[in-house]
Amino acid sequence: LGVGDAWRDVAWGLAPALALAVVARLARQAAWPVAPDPRAYLVVGAIPLAAWMLAWTLAVGIGSAADPAPLPYVPLANPVDLGVGFVAVALVAWLRTMAREGIDLRAPRAALAALAAALAFLWIDATVLRTLHHWLGIDWSLPAMWRSTLVQTVLSILWAGIALAAMVAANRRAAYAPWIAGAVLLGLVVLKLFVIDLSSIGAIERI
Repeated sequence: LGVGDAWRDVAWGLAPALALAVVARLARQAAWPVAPDPRAYLVVGAIPLAAWMLAWTLAVGIGSAADPAPLPYVPLANPVDLGVGFVAVALVAWLRTMAREGIDLRAPRAALAALAAALAFLWIDATVLRTLHHWLGIDWSLPAMWRSTLVQTVLSILWAGIALAAMVAANRRAAYAPWIAGAVLLGLVVLKLFVIDLSSIGAIERI
């Protein structure tokens, strides 16, 4: 049986994530060798690892078909999605340790939250597209996905659901920025419906 590329690709994300998690744990416990100079490990040593992990998330966690052969593909329970989850946990542990040590990343908290939200949005999209690819045989390529009516319909429904959920949650918390982001996404869904989705059906269905 052939071995899917997911097993090879996931190692490139798990190795730095494991190293970052170990550094964060040793810093919290004030253990050797991190204890004498935690800033050197948490900043100089960890920031390149974090940057690599973000690049891996974009290239593999979002851009890969995540073929888990010889195992069947299961959404969220495949090597790549589990790897993305471990990367996220390692990054959160690192950021919390930095805050505990009083180390400032010189990055606004709002910018970090926006980056996390954008990556989560892209990952959800990629998970849905991977499921359509593995379960329904839609080719894992941008032209094939773009031409697929099913893909366009699923994305429209998914984006509308995310937009409405973000707006409702932001309204309950009186948070302005997430509400605006949800409204913008909902506007893009409406625009997509008219420009892309409705262009692929006949006049009667369009009416």
